[in-house]
Amino acid sequence: MKILKKAIIVMMVICMSVTMFPVSDGYGTQTVQAASKVKLNKAKATLVPGQKLKLKISGTKTKAKWSSSKKSVATVDSKGQITAKKKGNCYIVAKIGKKQYKCKVTVVNLSAFTLNKKSLSLEENDGYQLKIKYKPSNVKISSKDVKWSSSDDDIAGVDEEGYVYGYTEGTATITAKIGNKKTKCKVTVKPAVIDVDSIDISDSTLEMTVGEEKQLYVTIHPDNATEQNIIWSSSNDKIVSVDKNGLVKAVSEGTADIIATVDGIAAKCKVKIKKTYTTGDNVSASDIVYISDRSVEYNSVCKEYRVFFSLKLSDGNTRVATSGNTQIKIKNNKNQVVYTQNVKFSQRDFGYWTSQKWGERYLCCIHIPINDIKNGATRNGILDFTVYIGRDSWNGEKHSVNNLPVGYDSTVNAEPESQEKYNENFDKIVSYVKKNGTFSTYGSYCTYGYLSVSMSGDKIEIFENYNGKGNKVTLTRGSKTAIAVIKGMATAEFDISTFKGDATDMLQWSDDPSLDVQFVYDTAIANILKNVSKNDNFYMGGYCLQNIGFISYIY
Repeated sequence: MKILKKAIIVMMVICMSVTMFPVSDGYGTQTVQAASKVKLNKAKATLVPGQKLKLKISGTKTKAKWSSSKKSVATVDSKGQITAKKKGNCYIVAKIGKKQYKCKVTVVNLSAFTLNKKSLSLEENDGYQLKIKYKPSNVKISSKDVKWSSSDDDIAGVDEEGYVYGYTEGTATITAKIGNKKTKCKVTVKPAVIDVDSIDISDSTLEMTVGEEKQLYVTIHPDNATEQNIIWSSSNDKIVSVDKNGLVKAVSEGTADIIATVDGIAAKCKVKIKKTYTTGDNVSASDIVYISDRSVEYNSVCKEYRVFFSLKLSDGNTRVATSGNTQIKIKNNKNQVVYTQNVKFSQRDFGYWTSQKWGERYLCCIHIPINDIKNGATRNGILDFTVYIGRDSWNGEKHSVNNLPVGYDSTVNAEPESQEKYNENFDKIVSYVKKNGTFSTYGSYCTYGYLSVSMSGDKIEIFENYNGKGNKVTLTRGSKTAIAVIKGMATAEFDISTFKGDATDMLQWSDDPSLDVQFVYDTAIANILKNVSKNDNFYMGGYCLQNIGFISYIY
């Protein structure tokens, strides 16, 4: 028994001396562990032809020498990577020193190999992960074991794990191959979808008459949105209809919405359909949009002045009747007001009249008997009228009259001149010129097509040219007397408050020209002043000559 105990103790000491022993490093002792066991990471593996598997050996730093027992079945490289070749069995051997470590490799053929998609649709810049499907199931294959390729990398590409990228519009085929098995997926790449953010309709409201047509348009934001198809509809086709191109047609009186829809986003136009009127119909004040055909004529048979005008609907053509009143004033050339009245009119004052200026038209005629006009100092003057309908008013313009009654009337006095107002408005024009400096603008009556204005002290100079040269008219603050200069030589003074603006003004020129030359001179001055009257397009900061008491009439 004692002998047995001694033997056990000796064996334990030997074992401890093998697994752990002290080593002196000069400072103390360290305990050193025994070396790990050398082994392969796999003892067996099942592969398919073409599949690769990396073997690793652990427990040693010594480089292993790798070999295959049957290279026709599977090969192995110097780093331990196996490549399966064909169906069969073999051993992959790692040799370290005299020791060999083996992995049994079984190579089997796939009975089925497919992808989860036979065809695929992508947008540009979009992607999709293809997945492999195979049999038998005891084989472990990943996407990395497969060789992936594309028939056209510019259209669709694929990475080493089967992730497909769509690049540009077109069609490409993605192929997955492992060993002698391969499968394909047809990929169609479409342009990227750009969503519609919003849409605008050309008119948010419309007013139409029955039978009228109007075109609506839609603007899509962004303009390169994928969906460009516009769907048009009406909330009530019995009132207003719309075709596939946005053409709106008024069907009957009432109100309805026209809706445009793009990619689920809608915009509306509210349409109000009015009753259809024809010339001569009596309408409400709100239907009147235009005044036209304004003229004043003297009828020697009836001994009366007739004030003509027509009222039109929104179409600009249909002349209709309604009720309202006109404010009429007649002032002769001596500044005497000989007639002023507020005259009411109604449907019975409208009819087909033949005027000297317009011929036969449907007009309103206001009669002013000559006996209702007071006697004055001269037969010539200006009739000015304004038409009031509902809350709106229209300027009837100024019209020359030349058959005013002449004689003494104690009730007739000259309309008082407002010199203060005249000077105030004159100063506004001067201030505008000072602020903007000497300037020029287009004037349709000018010989050279331009007009220039400058000022100095209390004078304004208006030139019939763009460069402050040539024919001109000079106006002075506080004076209604204007000075005209032609070609820098001939001059004429005239009362600009009674100036009519045509050759009949017959200015008194300093060089006493012939009648032909006189006409040329007078016309040139008239053309200059026409461009700064209310009847044309040139305004000095919103003020023109008629605002400040200049020019009683422009022909």
